[in-house]
Amino acid sequence: MTTIADIQRAVAAVTGIPVREMRSARRARPVVRARQIAMYLARHMTRASLPQIGRTFERDHTTVIWGIAQIERQMLADPVIAGTLERISDLLAERSEQEEARAFDTLAAGIAERLVSAGFGTAAAPQVIERRVEVETRVEVTPPAATKAIDAAWALTVAFEEVSQWPGDTEKRRAFSEKFARLQKALRDHQTYTQKDQTHGH
Repeated sequence: MTTIADIQRAVAAVTGIPVREMRSARRARPVVRARQIAMYLARHMTRASLPQIGRTFERDHTTVIWGIAQIERQMLADPVIAGTLERISDLLAERSEQEEARAFDTLAAGIAERLVSAGFGTAAAPQVIERRVEVETRVEVTPPAATKAIDAAWALTVAFEEVSQWPGDTEKRRAFSEKFARLQKALRDHQTYTQKDQTHGH
């Protein structure tokens, strides 16, 4: 989720005006414009109230209202302002995707660790590929893995619950869920095969 601080940093990166100057009392035109752009984006990209936005910039809410109105007027008449807003929005989207990918990697790593600790390692091998956790569905056909599969099924249930609560409907989430769905099916097939093998052995 984009925060006001994220917006301030993105505005600073695109305009060259440091965040500390946006929060300062300086009234040089480039500083005022950067400050107003940040206020406008904060209003439209976060759930922060006008007073909350004002406090972030060390100003009252009436100044925020004025700043937003200025940008709304200028963006229609000035292509430079419109272009600046577009570049900042693109930068924020890119950073948001990067942060989401890192958070997703952390979630994936935690789930993989739980699977391994549940004894899942004998049924399939978690591998880290390019800093992303990939879970292979190649199942070893060995009788001891049947018991391991039962423990892994419990761990997978917890994993699915965590993934289902992941915010947003992203390609990464769908790919991750599909991978676990294939893995769950492989475990079920493996458990059924092993149980039949043990039954016939008796």
